[in-house]
Amino acid sequence: MLLFIYGLPGSGKGTQSELIKKEFNFIHLSTGDLIRDIINNKRKGWEELNGYVANGQLVPDDIINELFFMSLNEKGIDKNYIIDGYPRNLNQLNLIIAKLKNLTGIEVMHLYIRCDEEKIIKRITSRRICENCGAIFNIELDKDIQNCKFCGAKLYQRVDDQYSVIKKRIDEYKIKTLPVINRLKEENLLIEIDGDREVNNIFMDIILILKGKVK
Repeated sequence: MLLFIYGLPGSGKGTQSELIKKEFNFIHLSTGDLIRDIINNKRKGWEELNGYVANGQLVPDDIINELFFMSLNEKGIDKNYIIDGYPRNLNQLNLIIAKLKNLTGIEVMHLYIRCDEEKIIKRITSRRICENCGAIFNIELDKDIQNCKFCGAKLYQRVDDQYSVIKKRIDEYKIKTLPVINRLKEENLLIEIDGDREVNNIFMDIILILKGKVK
């Protein structure tokens, strides 16, 4: 099975991906990890990839797609995979669909964790981390807490938890990836789950969806 999982930044798709991996023994595939692995180990084509990365350019969609399917073939196309963060745009989706037409016997599922944008922003911007022990708190739930409950150290907000950063990431997702979601929805290929709930409740729904479909 190829399980493509989608969701706004902060929707919890990373958390759910980890739970799915453990429950069903899925292999996690990340195009970003693939690129870094090829460059770091100087595998075939690393110079070209490094040229894009070093210059701050996006790796072309056709190359990303080639790397993706190359990794599937290396690991075994008959295994179960979870893919988080790909496809990121309509062109990548079209390339995937075209490639999959030539492959038979592969179960493909597109899972979307649907969340309210404002709730995501509120949850992330309220997050604070202990500078000493790393404990995580929420200044709304914990009533404007200033110091760690466990060790007393000061709390801080990560740069990527600030409003301007998370809003930019969400806006970029809406421009590039939301069209992918809409296309899959139009073609009745998308399974949607309410992501504005507790982690375990969301995961229980995913288990029910995957049971009987995973090899």
